[in-house]
Amino acid sequence: MKFTENGPDIPDDLLVARDEGRVLFFCGAGVSLAFAGLSDFLKLAGDVIDDLGSLTGSPARRLHAAANTKLPSGEKPFVPVDRMFTLLDLEFDPQDVRDSVARVLKPQGNVELHGHKALIDLSRGSDGRPRLVTTNFDRLFEACDPGLTSWGPDNLPVPERPADFEGIIHIHGRVDEDYDAMSEPVVLSSSEFGRAYLSDGWATHYIRRLMDRFKIVFVGYSADDPPVQYLLEALREEQSPVENIYAFQHGDEQHANEQWMQKGVVPMAFGNDYANLWDTLMAWSERAADPDAWFQRTVAQASAGPSTSSPIFRGRIAHLASTLVGMNRVIASDPPMPSTWLYVLDPQVRYLDPAPVKRRDPTSDEFDPFQHLGLDRDEAPPPVDPDDHFERRKVPSGAWSAFEPTPRDVKSATVKNVGSIFGESSPLPRTWRLMLFVVRRMDEAPTLWWAAGQRSAHPQLIQQLEHELRYRLRDSGSVLLPYWRYLIAQWRRPPVEATQASIEIAHRAAGGWTAPLVREAIELARPRVKVERMFRVAPPMTVDADPTEFMDLDVEYPDLQQDFKFDEAYLPLAVSLWRGLLVEAEQLETDIGAWLSIDTTRPDDGERLGGGYGLTGPLVKFTHLVEALEGANPAAAAQEVQAWNGQDGLVFERLRIWATGRPSLTTIDQAQALFTGIDDEAFWSYRHERDLLFAIRDRWADLPDAGRRAIEARILRSPIPYLADHTPTEADERAAVHRLNAIHWFTRQGIAFGFDVAKERARLLEAAPSWQERWADHTAQPQVGKVRSITTDTDPASILDVPVNKLLPIEVPEEGFRDFKEHDPFAGYVMKRPAHAVLALHSAMRRGVETAWHYWSTFLRTTAKRKTSARLDAVVVRLVSILPSDEIAKLWYPLVEWLTERGLRFENGGGGEFDAIWDLVVAAAALHPSGYKQKLGRDWSFESLNSVIGRLVLALLELPLPDGSHAVPAAWIERLDKVLALPGDHARHALHLVAQRTPWFQFHEPVWTEDRVLAKAIVGGPDADAFWSGFARMGRVPPPDLVAQLKAPMLARVGRGGREESNLIGYLLSAWASEGPQQIVFDAELRDALVLGGDDVRRTMLRFVSDWAEDNDRWRALVMPFITKVWPKQRTMRKPQMSSALVRFASSVPQQFAAVMQAVMPGLVPLSIGHDLHLDCEVADLDVVGIAALVTALQRLLPSERGDWPYEGKRLVDAIVTTGAAQGPELDELSRRAAERDF
Repeated sequence: MKFTENGPDIPDDLLVARDEGRVLFFCGAGVSLAFAGLSDFLKLAGDVIDDLGSLTGSPARRLHAAANTKLPSGEKPFVPVDRMFTLLDLEFDPQDVRDSVARVLKPQGNVELHGHKALIDLSRGSDGRPRLVTTNFDRLFEACDPGLTSWGPDNLPVPERPADFEGIIHIHGRVDEDYDAMSEPVVLSSSEFGRAYLSDGWATHYIRRLMDRFKIVFVGYSADDPPVQYLLEALREEQSPVENIYAFQHGDEQHANEQWMQKGVVPMAFGNDYANLWDTLMAWSERAADPDAWFQRTVAQASAGPSTSSPIFRGRIAHLASTLVGMNRVIASDPPMPSTWLYVLDPQVRYLDPAPVKRRDPTSDEFDPFQHLGLDRDEAPPPVDPDDHFERRKVPSGAWSAFEPTPRDVKSATVKNVGSIFGESSPLPRTWRLMLFVVRRMDEAPTLWWAAGQRSAHPQLIQQLEHELRYRLRDSGSVLLPYWRYLIAQWRRPPVEATQASIEIAHRAAGGWTAPLVREAIELARPRVKVERMFRVAPPMTVDADPTEFMDLDVEYPDLQQDFKFDEAYLPLAVSLWRGLLVEAEQLETDIGAWLSIDTTRPDDGERLGGGYGLTGPLVKFTHLVEALEGANPAAAAQEVQAWNGQDGLVFERLRIWATGRPSLTTIDQAQALFTGIDDEAFWSYRHERDLLFAIRDRWADLPDAGRRAIEARILRSPIPYLADHTPTEADERAAVHRLNAIHWFTRQGIAFGFDVAKERARLLEAAPSWQERWADHTAQPQVGKVRSITTDTDPASILDVPVNKLLPIEVPEEGFRDFKEHDPFAGYVMKRPAHAVLALHSAMRRGVETAWHYWSTFLRTTAKRKTSARLDAVVVRLVSILPSDEIAKLWYPLVEWLTERGLRFENGGGGEFDAIWDLVVAAAALHPSGYKQKLGRDWSFESLNSVIGRLVLALLELPLPDGSHAVPAAWIERLDKVLALPGDHARHALHLVAQRTPWFQFHEPVWTEDRVLAKAIVGGPDADAFWSGFARMGRVPPPDLVAQLKAPMLARVGRGGREESNLIGYLLSAWASEGPQQIVFDAELRDALVLGGDDVRRTMLRFVSDWAEDNDRWRALVMPFITKVWPKQRTMRKPQMSSALVRFASSVPQQFAAVMQAVMPGLVPLSIGHDLHLDCEVADLDVVGIAALVTALQRLLPSERGDWPYEGKRLVDAIVTTGAAQGPELDELSRRAAERDF
């Protein structure tokens, strides 16, 4: 938690421990320096040197001067200050040195003690008594309160006796009260530090006792200060774990980690302003002085909600939610904290994408969850690719969540929190409070929205929610309650993977169906209400928000991906059960207020429907079941159809229509009764249109005349209910359209009406004169159309006889795409008469036809790969050159393709056509920036190859050099200069492709290449990205001199990731492998790249070495030099991922496996289930020494718990045993552990 905006982030455990009185502050010289202005340790040495009058040029003075001399990097060298006092002890009497220390530390006048008082307040335990440790000799802490007990090294208080353990503990000694001398022996010189922490170790042992009881916080120290150095060194020497130690550190977080993390100390960086530290300590001390008041103020302020709060304040609430004490305060808050704080506690909400506040409102403001809900500790979300509409913000792996158990939670867990085979676990105490927070805010909209985002919930949370619904909220009338009931039902449903379960049932049914198995199969298809957050809508920020604005209710129909073939004996049961599903499905749709819509159940003639979306799917499957029953037992099927008459609703209305089309299911009288008796709304509804019309068509021949006349009368005269709210004229016109469509459809289906079709058609056309026959093409069509492909019709027959001066523009056929064809007769015309096409284009240009560019695009695309005459090509170039740049930009892709196919002819012809088109495209590009959007991780190769400038450059670079020439023509360089000077990405696309050929250009045009290409390697930004992406794709290792020239920027790019990084690593590795003077990259440089580059860089380099060593003797000889001289030995390398990678690398060179493993063995750490343990060779391929090395390695790699072993662990142990090449207690132990559980 942060107390101030720029202050350090203090861990929750430390804050809680301080509240519990389990923190001990160690105060260094920086504390007395901050407000009182006393000296730090280095300045103290200088003051003593001057006070004693040390000889000019004395060792002490030279050492002090060296410590104050800045290095070229701007940093000061590390010089041990205690060594200066050792030198002074040699020059002066040691007592005089200590007396001098006392004198120079004496405060001048009244000094400011705010910092000391704050630390005293912070140091107070739960009993109110202060206790802190200081290595300072001054008595400024005692000056804050003369009543404080003061302790020196001769009489240190016993930590194990709380009654006596209080006051200020001067572990290194202290001055007397008058600052005339030291009151006791002190720790000042190197020898005294050595005795205190190393040889005698009394200080180390004492601090170890303190560490066993308290968390230690260093204030006013740097990582290089002697007290810190000696203490941590002593702890390492005695192999004591360094834990529960924290340190405030000047600088940024990265610098703090570099200073402290390897020492085992948790750093808390406070930036470059010491005010950040002291403001934090002051604020922390205010909290420490009255925690209850601080909690009360914080919780009261939280009642305003998180959106208007600062990230720092939201971080404070996160701190409260991280602790049991804090959650008790949150639960008891008055006024209550609003439920919107749930959003802050959940990283899945904080990192949601921005979304509009109001749905379906294009003018709505956008709500960015991270901006309104993010914590001060949160990592900012990376930019999302604007071209990827499916990409979402990713939650960082370390993002804080209140709903994840903390180490403190786990440590406090009891047996009942673990659960057993007989029952569920009880929630952890803090988690229980979080549950209560949710339960008590069930009637607030944000709680519902948050809960709907959770896939499951703890059984006790569900029980509490149901209890609230049953009692407290029973009569509340809240509109949220139905959503809660659906959500709880959703959580209670057992998770079933319907597709997999249906496959298993089908497998079991291979031996014959049973009634229970039929029930189990159909149960899989049971519909259920799905509750979820509305997509792309901001979370509600008010407690009374309307749930219909942010919640979605939908009926979900499991897709079984199986068409069960029930035995005939069980078909009646299956049909009956499935009918019940349909009844339930329609009821659920009605309950949630859904607009019930079903697609057709009537396939095209000779086809079979495969399913459908939503309710249509189970409805179609039901018709398949009835069809199967119809084939097996027609009487039972007909009886099933009769059972539908007792069912109301859209689904069974549709089924009755479907059945009337099947003679074996319904008699003709039943069919006629439905056709004539169905109400007008259903008769004319688009919902049933296809199914009803097909049913009438299928039974028409069997209908009696009276039935036909009745249907004809309905078609011609019956009311169309939905038109009642239209004006009479509009209603008459639309009704006429419906009737005309139906008449035309039936006529095309071969139905012979009893009325005069022509006469009725004429009558209806009077009301709907705009009606056209093609409108009837949409009659009786499924609501969801088929997937079709669009073909291109280039037949020019329709325009062959048109004069060229009237040919363009060509009238677009009225059909459009209704016949699923794109009509492009001009393309066929160009293929048949290219010269006439040019004349037509010229005429269109003279007549100012606006779409002339479109026809030029068709011409260029069509003739690009076709051989045309030089004369025609020259005319084309002249005509295209007349087009303005805006129109060139519309057709530049086919223009460049056309140029590419004729480039060599144009170059050899010398007519200037190549330059003419080049300049046209360049001029257009200068006015039209690239359409690619700026984004992270750009694929410059893909962009360049698909950009117009990239294709233009390729048209040039794919040309051969002129015959007899060994130099790049000046015209080529001039052309490249033009594209490299274009704005933005146009130039970068050209640069990428030129960079791929850097060695070639450097050989022929070194000065130009240096100035226009290589200079981009070091500029940074997208220009450098484009260059390096191209340079990495040249397909071979660059020449040594080029690698030497680019080595520094190349090394700097390693570790940045990106598509080109792997090849750059390969270049550097190849340069390292060169011998003698040819070696360009050295061991240390490659090692630095490995240390700083990250795991991906390390794995890539290992992969290159192993791949090249597989079939190359020279690289096999370099394996051990690489491992022993280059591979890093830093602690940061000691991680499971690298251990796994090293074992695999070693196995790629089986003959050197033992040597490699011996070299890396100290850095191996245990793996676990999630880590890879794979060998690139078989265990039998290793020699005896290699197998012995593998056994030793497995002892380090395999965890003590058998259940935590990686997947391949047991197989490797078994393979070693099988070889019989290794024996001994180590292998016996591995075998025993491997046998504990078999996977």
